[in-house]
Amino acid sequence: MSDIRFDENNVYVINAVPTRVFLKVFIIILNFSLQAGSIYFATLLQEDGPIPLAFLLPIFYFFTLGKLLMWNSFGKELMIISTSHISYQHDYGIWKTKLVSNSYQMMQFVATSEDTMKEKVRLHFVKYNDAKLTETVYESAISLTIDEYVKINDTLNNYKLDENNKDRGFPIFIPN
Repeated sequence: MSDIRFDENNVYVINAVPTRVFLKVFIIILNFSLQAGSIYFATLLQEDGPIPLAFLLPIFYFFTLGKLLMWNSFGKELMIISTSHISYQHDYGIWKTKLVSNSYQMMQFVATSEDTMKEKVRLHFVKYNDAKLTETVYESAISLTIDEYVKINDTLNNYKLDENNKDRGFPIFIPN
């Protein structure tokens, strides 16, 4: 389930990777074991003489497979959506990526599976280039339910309607 919040201008979506507690514990133990094993292997290679490049193995592991295991254990996706911009950040539990903002022209949804009973979708933000072809600005990493998508889309449409009314001098639309 996603945490969706609103203010006067933006929609805030915090979406966590759905992982069971048993699987989280298993992934954490596996991750620490593999990291410790790669460090032990790098020190084992030092018996014949110093090989400083051997310590690149634990660093390489941490930023490749270790990163994926951390995402599957503690991963969260933060999206801040306005009527024209999307800002997103990924949280791996230990570190976060930097907040990236891009402009978009249209928000769509993409079904994540062919099974329509699950009703899981991903948000897909696109803009048009000079040749009037669509370019993907951002696609969410974690799926939402179709009800959450409708809630986000309706709120953004109300924000657009309010912006257009203010620009043209019309009264602000307030639903009952």
